[in-house]
Amino acid sequence: MKSFVYLIPFSLALAMTGCGSDEAEAVAVITSTHTCHLDLINGNQETLVRLTPGQLSMRGWAFDRGTMTAPSNVEVVLKDSQGNAYNFPGSKRDERPDVAKAYKKEDIRNAGFQLVADASALPHGIYSIMVKMSEGKRTVQCDIKKNLIFI
Repeated sequence: MKSFVYLIPFSLALAMTGCGSDEAEAVAVITSTHTCHLDLINGNQETLVRLTPGQLSMRGWAFDRGTMTAPSNVEVVLKDSQGNAYNFPGSKRDERPDVAKAYKKEDIRNAGFQLVADASALPHGIYSIMVKMSEGKRTVQCDIKKNLIFI
């Protein structure tokens, strides 16, 4: 009788794990990386850039260190001091042979990105910058060590 009682929890646990369930494959993976850099913000290389709201242009590079690839979907996220996030999708990938050479990995040759966006609706204030890359169910976030001030 005791062996039957021990089998009940084991059977329930086994039944809950599923066999070949697609649920495990549907889970998104979100990770962080430090393999990114923002070269220019509206032509400025400084770590703190002052702008009037309007056209925003950014150029840099970013790749996923975990997979050593440059995911095709890239967006820039600006976050204000109250925690509000403003997403700017549509970054275009550029070739960056210098990055591929530095990391000795030809697969990241297209690690460059360029964004041109309308930021005229953003409120005045200080913004931190993050680059988000995604490919399939994997999303990689990279904090940029620069800030924007819209004056």
